[in-house]
Amino acid sequence: MLPEHRIAACPTCKHTGEFDYLGEQHWPPELTRKLGLPSTIMLWSCSHCHTTISEPDLRPAQPGVAGKTEPSPHLS
Repeated sequence: MLPEHRIAACPTCKHTGEFDYLGEQHWPPELTRKLGLPSTIMLWSCSHCHTTISEPDLRPAQPGVAGKTEPSPHLS
């Protein structure tokens, strides 16, 4: 059973918070071997900026900073 939510830090908006599970992205075996990627990658949505983030790009949540947002050049 896969988790529906996950706490992590968003690489886009720098907000630490809840991510919603969106589904899986499947890659052809020849491409995954060439790029060194897994054949299945879980996709998540940041509850703060709604960016879709792949599992390898999620940053671990830091203890005590839930909801903290650092300035991001991507958001105005």
